[in-house]
Amino acid sequence: QLDKVLKFLANDRFSFSYLIYDLPNFAKFWTSKSFIFVLPFILLGIIFGLQKAYRKEILFLLLSFLSISAVYLADCAFYEPRYAIPSYGLLVVFLGFALEFLINKFYKKKGEVFFKILPIVLISLLAFNFLNFFQRYKNFSDEPASTDYQRLKKITSDFSPENSYIIVPHQNEAQILRFLGYKSSSLTDLVVSSYFENKEKFFESLKLPANPAKNSYFISSWHCQTLKVLEDTCNFIIRNFTKKVVARGRESTIYLLKNENQNTN
Repeated sequence: QLDKVLKFLANDRFSFSYLIYDLPNFAKFWTSKSFIFVLPFILLGIIFGLQKAYRKEILFLLLSFLSISAVYLADCAFYEPRYAIPSYGLLVVFLGFALEFLINKFYKKKGEVFFKILPIVLISLLAFNFLNFFQRYKNFSDEPASTDYQRLKKITSDFSPENSYIIVPHQNEAQILRFLGYKSSSLTDLVVSSYFENKEKFFESLKLPANPAKNSYFISSWHCQTLKVLEDTCNFIIRNFTKKVVARGRESTIYLLKNENQNTN
């Protein structure tokens, strides 16, 4: 009932079902290689802070972090690179609690040695992380540019816009095809909140917006792998709605859809 109230107040844009769906992505991002050196200190900072005189401050910061993370209740995607930055400051504070605890503890015993070694360790870790990022950036820059526009224009070059109706995974692809003169729709328009509530029921009632007066196609592309919901929907369509493969490209495959557009699941 609470989920229904939330969806009603947020015009179906927020739901606890979306939160449950996004929790694996949330955990995967914050435990990624980018945080491998600082994550243990962040966790230690939270633990040490709760045990010391900073309990109220830690609880407030944790609440702030969770408040920022509430965006995972929304029906959007790629939260991590888009909305993680406001959380970094809070994580730095947690890291500071851990460093304060460790410095106070080691300074009483072997403070001089500790303060000589610590900067070297930190600089080495930061340098390793920077070089790792720089190498990935260099490799990315050296790769030849390949846009969705070029890919779709090439793979659909033999299909007449007047006689073709094309379904694609992402809205950007649909807009590109419309610009090229095709009638098109995307899976992001088809996926509704019922998928997150009952996936089996959603697929049982799924109907594709194919045009019976035209040859209807589905293009499977790299966008099918970006989100679990798109991956599930792409695979379901290929298994139940497609007739045969009519064209293949480097990053795309075009399937001819069955004329009756009937779910055979």
